[in-house]
Amino acid sequence: MPIKHKSLQATSKKLLDKFGKFGYIKLSKSSGDYDPVTGEKLGTESTHDLYAVDLNISKELVDGTLIFGSDRMVIMSSDIEPEMGDDIIIGTRQLEIIAIMPLSPGGDDVFYKVVCRG
Repeated sequence: MPIKHKSLQATSKKLLDKFGKFGYIKLSKSSGDYDPVTGEKLGTESTHDLYAVDLNISKELVDGTLIFGSDRMVIMSSDIEPEMGDDIIIGTRQLEIIAIMPLSPGGDDVFYKVVCRG
């Protein structure tokens, strides 16, 4: 019997909506240009509602070079596709996405585990 990935997506979203914390994801889409005066990337920025689970980072992932013990693991639904450098805001805490690990059986993203710093 084949696995119904859309059903898994709906179930994971329902669980995150019920047990997760409310927050926002701030998506920054770069146009590839930058302002030479400020050195900042140019592009668009949009903010979307988000329910997510904010966890301590697993000790097995900490290498002290790319991932630190102070980093956070955030589990979020696949409604919005995160990108490196996007920000997740949960409560008063703003976290920058530094790694993205989708759970994608059969090529369909069910949810994302993202490593955040901030």
